[in-house]
Amino acid sequence: MPCDQAEQDRLTILHQVFVHALEGKLTTTKITPMTRRILDLGTGPGHWAVAMAQQYPHTDVVGVDMAHKPPSTSEAGPSFNPYVLESEAQPGWHFSQPFDLIHLRNLAGSFAYWEDVYAEIYKNLAPGGCVEVADLELLPPEMTSSIALYLAGMQASYKSGRPLGTFYMHPTYLEDAGFKDVRTTSVNVPVGQWPEDEKQKKIGKMFLVTFMECLEAFSLRLLTKHGDQERLWTAEEVRETVEAGKKEILEWSEGFGGEGRREGWCANFKWIVGRKSKNA
Repeated sequence: MPCDQAEQDRLTILHQVFVHALEGKLTTTKITPMTRRILDLGTGPGHWAVAMAQQYPHTDVVGVDMAHKPPSTSEAGPSFNPYVLESEAQPGWHFSQPFDLIHLRNLAGSFAYWEDVYAEIYKNLAPGGCVEVADLELLPPEMTSSIALYLAGMQASYKSGRPLGTFYMHPTYLEDAGFKDVRTTSVNVPVGQWPEDEKQKKIGKMFLVTFMECLEAFSLRLLTKHGDQERLWTAEEVRETVEAGKKEILEWSEGFGGEGRREGWCANFKWIVGRKSKNA
């Protein structure tokens, strides 16, 4: 994904959707007075890290990212320390002290070898510390342009060596890295304004905006650089398919006249947590 202002704006809205999905909570883990150091890996604009630093002022929150400009420390208070990693946050890391919580969100397609990432996370956690991984999964409606774009994008991501999808959140990945007490949380978030409940309608509208805004950015580089199983796409082909897909998705999620033809279309927001043994 690009690191321009449009993407940062999209991530700002998506952060709000994640918080709404957890009914106002920032994390599914328990923050205690013993939670002293928190790492937000792939912090992006820094919204989660800033909010954690403000809500839990006794913690030292460190945010690292590949390219996003981090927020100023004055925005978050003295307990948030933004850093930018020039090495794309790939293992290995060199932090002076271990962390009590390491948080990752929306990092599908960011790494080639998730086994190495989880091993590095385990190494950088204090005994008894936790890792929390959050992401979402959304299958497109069964329409020509949307399905074509989705399948081609997935194929291109595998060809790039950094596959998309939430496979990396399977409990086996954490268990193989040594984590204990692995647990998952799933929340269905509506796509569009079809719910009758006003709160869910608002969340669905917000998520639909983030989904529509990422389609071209998600597809353009992958398909023009790596292509699907058959060929490279031209930029014009990608943009034409994206526009057709957006039209289909709007009709599918909102319905003509805003009545919501497609009730029940949801994205699955996921969290998985694992704990490092206190004796490790």
